[in-house]
Parts: sequence; C-alpha cells; structure tokens
Amino acid sequence: MRWRLARRKAARFGRPRYLGRGFEVGRDVCIDEGAVIGHDVKIDGNITIGENADVGNGALLLGSIVMGANAVVGRQTYVGTGPEGQIAIGNNVFINDFSKIGAMKRLIIEDHCIFAAFLEITDAEHGTGADQYVQYAPITAEPVKIGEGVWLGSHVVVLKGASIGPRSVIGAHSLVKGEIASDCIAFGIPARVHQSRPEYS
Repeated sequence: MRWRLARRKAARFGRPRYLGRGFEVGRDVCIDEGAVIGHDVKIDGNITIGENADVGNGALLLGSIVMGANAVVGRQTYVGTGPEGQIAIGNNVFINDFSKIGAMKRLIIEDHCIFAAFLEITDAEHGTGADQYVQYAPITAEPVKIGEGVWLGSHVVVLKGASIGPRSVIGAHSLVKGEIASDCIAFGIPARVHQSRPEYS
C-alpha cells in the first residue's frame, strides 16, 4: 500500500523491498528496484536512489543527489545540497548513523567508501571578516572529493576543498582540509599522514 501511494507522488518509482511508516517523497525522486526506505524518511529534490540502496530511519535527503547501488545512508543522517549544489554517492558506500553531509557546489564520494557515525562533510563555509556578523557573511564553496575505498572514522570532519585519495584511512575525531594522498593513514587536527598502507592487491 505504501508503495502504491508513493508512486502517485513520485515521477519514477521502482518496486522497493520495504517502505517504512511516515515516508515522504517528492515528485522528482527516482527510487530504483529493491531499495529499503526506513520509517520517517523524507526524500525531496532531484534525487536518484540506486538499486538495493538502504536509507535508515529518520534520514533526510534534500536537493540534488545521486546515490549508487547498494549504498547505505544511516539513521538520522542528513544529506543535502544548496540550490546549485550536487552530491554524488557511489556504489557500495556505507554512511553510518547521525551524520551530516552537505554541498553548496559539489561533493563526490566514490565507490566502496565506509564512514563511521557522527561524520560531517561540507564543501562550504561562511566568511569571517570583522566587518559583519558571520551569520550574514557570504558563503564560499570549493568541491570536495573522497576517493574509492576511503574509510573515515567516527566524528571526522571534512572541510571545503578537501581531497582524500583512494583507499586512505582517516582516524576518528580528525579534521580534514587540503589533500590527503592515496593509500595513507592520517589523523589529527588538522589530519596529517602518519604512515602508508600496504599496496592494494
């Protein structure tokens, strides 16, 4: 029944495996076959949810988002964009609970990434000039890219313009800005590379 009601509201809607209570969906949302959508989830905007993807209870997806096949967005997680922003989440990406991911310009998360809970990723920041309150300062944005197979630990914060190379690991409670090379283990505030990972085979 919930599936039939959702199809009336959405432009494109495959047959999900499960739709939870309190699900809200916008007209421009496309949900592919086999998706699992939890309770009290809201999805609105130009959004595509890939095959067999999983969106946890209480999650909020707003704006322009592409979510790949078998990707997971955890419980009470926010993924959203500004009017000109875009977020691309690859296949087999796991974003754990209670995270916040936003883009005013562009955020790319490549395939096979795994993110622990309480994560924050943003490609934008307010200005901090002393001539005005920060609340009214102009927002600047620079694209963020997280490479294939990256692991982000709990409470990691990724700031505008950051780039994390494929297969790198970022330790818990780290702050990432700038570039982290591929196959590295980095941590700290700001995150710095402390060792290399063995070659991926």
